[in-house]
Amino acid sequence: MSDLSHVGVWLKDFGAFVERTCLQVRQASEPAARRLDRPVQYLFSSALDKYQEAQNIARRDQVKEGLVCVFSCVEPCLAYQVRPDRATKMISLVLAPRKCVHLYHYWMHQDFGLMHARLQTWFPFTMEVCFNGRSWLARQMDKQGLGYRQRDNCFTWLEDVAASQRLMEQLRRFRWPAFLRSLAEQVHPLQKDILQGFRTEYYWSRTESEWATDVMFGSAKALARVTRLLRLLRAHGLVRKITGTHHYRLTSKGRRITTAVLRYQSATLQQLSKIPA
Repeated sequence: MSDLSHVGVWLKDFGAFVERTCLQVRQASEPAARRLDRPVQYLFSSALDKYQEAQNIARRDQVKEGLVCVFSCVEPCLAYQVRPDRATKMISLVLAPRKCVHLYHYWMHQDFGLMHARLQTWFPFTMEVCFNGRSWLARQMDKQGLGYRQRDNCFTWLEDVAASQRLMEQLRRFRWPAFLRSLAEQVHPLQKDILQGFRTEYYWSRTESEWATDVMFGSAKALARVTRLLRLLRAHGLVRKITGTHHYRLTSKGRRITTAVLRYQSATLQQLSKIPA
């Protein structure tokens, strides 16, 4: 609430202030795309694959670097609302689920490839930045002249595994605050103006991140052994393939047997002798 008092907004006026500000945020975020003659498109369904749509636009317009497009759509979020408190007979500001317009800025970045930033246009203007580490690595290997083969989002062959791993380690020393700050200034140029300098810097944290591991086999023969085992497990109903992917998942039968095997692995001979035949 201190930020609202800083800009002279009373709680009773919060709704009107936010609606006005939401419109201003959208109007400030989109002109850059129009100046560059890039598409600004409203999506009627949040279920649309935005990444694929942006990829299609980049391919169609042959965008090699820079802004690709800006999408807007209504999606669920956590945002501030003013609600009455029956106990105190006063109104208060609470963070609650609602829906609002979100802006998606897609770029073809020179290092990260196709990436995007998602801006919530309602207080507190949450922003998410999404990129693919493998796309970054592929571009770095291109610069170093290292050979590789890539299928979807997986490397199936690397010319020099050790050199590729050393390149990937560079992301741990990347200047993330400066990089993310520059993106925020492009997506949300009114950030400093709305709160008139009151705590205008974003505090960045990771919401979804993983250490990805590509399992590589030394020969086709080694891979064939694993393939045969997967077929055997499927035939016995222990695993099933996830539709539309190359991934497998344990069935309920598979989980029961796996749990039993792990338990019996650590059992003593005396304990095993007590198990009924």
